[in-house]
Amino acid sequence: MCQHDSRIHEYYRIKTTKRRNSRR
Repeated sequence: MCQHDSRIHEYYRIKTTKRRNSRR
């Protein structure tokens, strides 16, 4: 299993969310 991928995915989601919020 690749649990590390899960953490990276979460980190990416937060980064995208912050960037989306900045545009709004």
